[in-house]
Amino acid sequence: KDGFVHLRTAYKPVYNEQKEVIAVIITSKDITREKDAESALKKSEEQWRFALEASSQGLWDWNMVTGDCYFSSSYKKLYGFGENEIKNHISEWETRTHPDDKVLVQKAMEEHISNPDPYYECIYRVKAKNDQYKWILSRGMILEKDEEGNSVRMIGTHTDITKQKDAEEGYKFL
Repeated sequence: KDGFVHLRTAYKPVYNEQKEVIAVIITSKDITREKDAESALKKSEEQWRFALEASSQGLWDWNMVTGDCYFSSSYKKLYGFGENEIKNHISEWETRTHPDDKVLVQKAMEEHISNPDPYYECIYRVKAKNDQYKWILSRGMILEKDEEGNSVRMIGTHTDITKQKDAEEGYKFL
């Protein structure tokens, strides 16, 4: 694409009986395809990150077997955290879910896991770093199941809808 051929080159000396270098074997491999794929992947990741940042959404990717959970930078930022301030485990999210919403969230998750519909959606409150709760629209889907059909990986987004919920509450009092 850029007009260049990318090569990976290796040099190997050839020695005589006196351990002197008498030749060098040079091998090169054309890695242009790999470099182009790497570049395309990098561009795609940048677009994905920009889309999340621009839409004020945070991404999560949950290993449902181990409990490990990747939280994107935009996810952490959504709740006021720096890059290394929360651990990459589902317990981070569980302990921050509003106590009055835990049963709702648990039920929604159980329904999603047992339902053939691949999409999950739930609205509930999550505590931010400043101890204030934000209303969150959580959307996700199961990406992977094991041989027995058990869900093993889920990915999704969190969107802060606090302003929308506050506006709805304001309209109720008018």
